[in-house]
Amino acid sequence: MIVKASVWWCAVVPGAAAAIVLYSLAFPAGAMGPFVLGGIAWLLVGVVWLVRLVLRRDRWLLATPLVAALTAGLAWAEVPLDVAFTTAKGGLAEQVAEGKAGRAGIYRIEAVRPEGGVTYLPLRGGGDAFAAESGFAHAPDGIPQGTPEYLYFRHLDGPWYWYDASE
Repeated sequence: MIVKASVWWCAVVPGAAAAIVLYSLAFPAGAMGPFVLGGIAWLLVGVVWLVRLVLRRDRWLLATPLVAALTAGLAWAEVPLDVAFTTAKGGLAEQVAEGKAGRAGIYRIEAVRPEGGVTYLPLRGGGDAFAAESGFAHAPDGIPQGTPEYLYFRHLDGPWYWYDASE
């Protein structure tokens, strides 16, 4: 069965755009590539939706704003990050215990670096225009005092933090 154009443009393409954007938000610092791709897809969806709204009204036109609202709600509540991190937490803990980098959920860890009571797990390909390196930090005793200013930490859960290094 061939899917009607209205279903395709008002439900399937917005769903794919939503999935791309939500995937990019599964990383605490975001993933710029998928986020931009998802934004472009949403822009295209918006133009097609407006054209279809003006030229032809059908019941599938309601699907696009519903998908957009659902995407915005999930993003605002940080559901993608919570789900991805919760799924990966066991694998990350295993890597800290073994001292060996690997894959944990959707995250690819480049190295396991214990330094001053904190174990850093930088993401492979981590870092972007704003940070030289990004990843997870396991700090059972919290982040030590006197941490360099170029390190930014965001608490995730228990002993787990997200860090960005600007140097």
